[in-house]
Amino acid sequence: MADDCDAPHEAVWETPDGGAVADVLERSAGYLLSLNTSCWVAYLGYGRGDGRPLAVASPRWSGLRLLPDAEAHARLGPHADRLEIYWAVRSGADPEVVWWELTGRRGPRPRPQAAPAPQPEALRLRLRDHRDQLIRRIRLG
Repeated sequence: MADDCDAPHEAVWETPDGGAVADVLERSAGYLLSLNTSCWVAYLGYGRGDGRPLAVASPRWSGLRLLPDAEAHARLGPHADRLEIYWAVRSGADPEVVWWELTGRRGPRPRPQAAPAPQPEALRLRLRDHRDQLIRRIRLG
């Protein structure tokens, strides 16, 4: 459930015949990527239920990634006036994992990205520094 009770929001853009679907997706994703969410999936059609996924966008990436099926819609044709794009948020999802799921890739599933674990030596140094500071405070106090 989203926190936006007014959704879905609609916007209409005029595009030239032969324009790229990727350009329309980039333009419509601009605001979404400014939000601090994990990733967004763009669907082509009348709502997510009967649409096909076109792209995955994430603030972690430099831009959006078109799915292989979206290449069939690389250029806008004469029926582009009925083109509808629906963006669905995948809150808390790792964009690499979402990309892997939607492309149907074979091979190992990507692991969600996590912060690198501190090395044991660095932990020891931090503990030693903390202990030394604590001892100094006790002596001064």
